[in-house]
Amino acid sequence: MTPGNLPMVLRRNAPDPLVLHLEGPDGPLDLTGYSLRLEVRLYPGQPGAPYLSATTANGVIVITDAAAGSVKIDWPQIADEIEALPVGSEAGNAGEPRVDTFSYDLLLFDPDGRPQAILEGPAPVPFGVTIP
Repeated sequence: MTPGNLPMVLRRNAPDPLVLHLEGPDGPLDLTGYSLRLEVRLYPGQPGAPYLSATTANGVIVITDAAAGSVKIDWPQIADEIEALPVGSEAGNAGEPRVDTFSYDLLLFDPDGRPQAILEGPAPVPFGVTIP
């Protein structure tokens, strides 16, 4: 299976939970017995620890309806880690939004622990305007 490509926006000032409905070629993916892991890195293949790790094991990813392929990624749960992501852009032109872009992928692990990449893409992290 070729992973789908989906930008995953993570706001520094107000991260929202993300609900995904995962589908394969024959309809919803049945996630019964499966686990998920999503990592955010500066670029694909970056060595070392990821900047962010969301998993079903750490409770940031919750399978809400296994038979329907429904998943919630609870970004607010790791809001401090999102806010602490490295900053590459500097304020210059006030008309240009400050956005740092990272990369992510989402792996699905079958009951035997074999991984399959199901989503990947850029992870833009805007600063937002309002500071909580």
